Amino acid sequence: MRYSIVTVLCGFVLLAPVQGKAVTAATIDPEATRETGALFYNLRELAKSKLLFGHQDTTAYGVGWSAEEGRSDVKSVTGSYPAVYGWDIGCLGRERNLDGVEFSRQKKLIREAHERGGINTLSWHMSNPVTGRGYLDRRGRANAVPNVIPGGSHHEELKRRLDLFVEFLGELKDKEGRPIPIIFRPWHENNQRRFWWAVRGDGQDFICSTNQLSRLMRMFRNSRCPNSAWKPTCPQRFLMLVAVVINVPLSFTLRSSPLHVIS
Repeated sequence: MRYSIVTVLCGFVLLAPVQGKAVTAATIDPEATRETGALFYNLRELAKSKLLFGHQDTTAYGVGWSAEEGRSDVKSVTGSYPAVYGWDIGCLGRERNLDGVEFSRQKKLIREAHERGGINTLSWHMSNPVTGRGYLDRRGRANAVPNVIPGGSHHEELKRRLDLFVEFLGELKDKEGRPIPIIFRPWHENNQRRFWWAVRGDGQDFICSTNQLSRLMRMFRNSRCPNSAWKPTCPQRFLMLVAVVINVPLSFTLRSSPLHVIS
């Protein structure tokens, strides 16, 4: 979905420990690639004193332009590309994603972002696997989640889509053929009632993908700030990052960090 507001990555809650001061860090996934470990380490170090600025689809389109080589509204205004590049793979399997960006071009832009030293994040506004309609289709909301988990009537359909995702990731490699690390947040704003995957809308129901993809840093992303007692219901062995989405007007001032370390 197209965003009119710039995304600012205020901070991460990191769930895995850093061991020593090596270039890479230990993660929850023991099979994580070296590149993923390096990204995790850098994020943890940067989070101590830095804020990373991000922008959705920053090199794909902008104000009054689309698909212009090397262009970014952020770069036009500030002179630099953003640190974080956001992308969405809604409509995966078609020629274009839900924002109208060709997937072939999106993969090229992800590679270019990585070459610049940028961080790539992937969200997935997946259409309702039960009804076949969009991600905002609530008619199947009451039974979509139980029907896509193992044993459900549409579990195979979910697996088919995950296979498409694995194929998509397989094409994200740098010039040396190494896999590009990705921060993956599949069920965007999981506690928003308007999405089919938020069964109760309180963040207590969450589908955990167990596909073993060692280049991914899996993110649990709420749309409301947790308190100090909050913990994600998804087993932490599947997670590396926790974040909060705050959709606010540009006049809003963030007075304090909304994030809490949970382990």
